[in-house]
Amino acid sequence: SRLSEKARKVSVDIVKDGPVKVKKLYLEVQSLKEDTLLKWIPGLKKNSVNVRELKYLEMPRNINWNALREAYEISPSNYEELILVKGLGPSTVRALALISELIYGTPIDWADPVKYSFAVGGKDGVPFPVKRDVMDEATKMLMEAIESARIGERDKLKALRRLRSFAPPTLI
Repeated sequence: SRLSEKARKVSVDIVKDGPVKVKKLYLEVQSLKEDTLLKWIPGLKKNSVNVRELKYLEMPRNINWNALREAYEISPSNYEELILVKGLGPSTVRALALISELIYGTPIDWADPVKYSFAVGGKDGVPFPVKRDVMDEATKMLMEAIESARIGERDKLKALRRLRSFAPPTLI
């Protein structure tokens, strides 16, 4: 989508910075999940607050560093050239997109089917077959977030209707 265009350009730029920098950024994003806001509240003891674990999209664990090195050597001029690099699979492309969003703040269109397919798979098997359990879990998590949000009932209903338009009917 157009909203993800800047993130695609940033992904190409990240690759051109070289695998050492990409690995540094990857580890930086990985470390973000280690801290909570509670760390920054003065005088708060470590276990004095009951924190409910929230689910989130994690950085992929399987990054093909050799393919990233090859992409760096090729120095792709655009996103299309980047994704044609042999060995640069969905996990690595997804990691670049998440680094682009989390480190550089470039927006990624959550409605973008390409981004969604990297999270749960595509019905055509690209980048991999749909992982129904992951899709169901993500939908349930969104439903819980909407239901527990501190917003008016009317806004909750609107949000649930929007979610319903994307989710399989068996879940909602």
